[in-house]
Amino acid sequence: MLRRKATQEIPHALTDVPEYAAAKNKLAELHQRKTDLEQKAGNLHDALRGDSQGANAIITAKAKALIAGRTDEVDRLAQLRGDWEQTQEDLAVIAEAIRLQEGVLEALRVPSNRLVVEAVLPEHKRLAGRIAAALKELKTALSDEQRFRDDLESGGIVGLRNVAFTPAGDASDYDSPIEQWFKEMGQLGYV
Repeated sequence: MLRRKATQEIPHALTDVPEYAAAKNKLAELHQRKTDLEQKAGNLHDALRGDSQGANAIITAKAKALIAGRTDEVDRLAQLRGDWEQTQEDLAVIAEAIRLQEGVLEALRVPSNRLVVEAVLPEHKRLAGRIAAALKELKTALSDEQRFRDDLESGGIVGLRNVAFTPAGDASDYDSPIEQWFKEMGQLGYV
């Protein structure tokens, strides 16, 4: 089970969870190792090909060296071939390691996310509380403005523009966007 250390700063990202960060770093190391091996494989392939073309390039190169009496070149080409084959195997191993590490990272994603959400929930609730206070004030102001205009209109005064903030809805409407927000945040335990 993942846990945040008591002394640890509140996490704000998955990589703030030490286990997740370590798994992600390991995956990055594996990808770098793969890139390095691919470069090595390409260099070995180029060295093996030399001036020859085709699938039998190494055989042709070794045969020419043997005819010329350059056994050291035959040995060098054999070593290159061995290195190239080992690099191909290493690439297969690193590809499997990456696949496995991606599984580890994915398995850590949900619990790490849960840990971050739990850690930031108090701050999120505090911010929701600020929004709730502002919306209550907005509702009060909308009601006051509506009452003000209604009183003037009942006295025969017309021509004042409705300055209500219409996306908030009618302050007396229990299905207004403001009221829906309060219901949803109440169900979540935020307000």
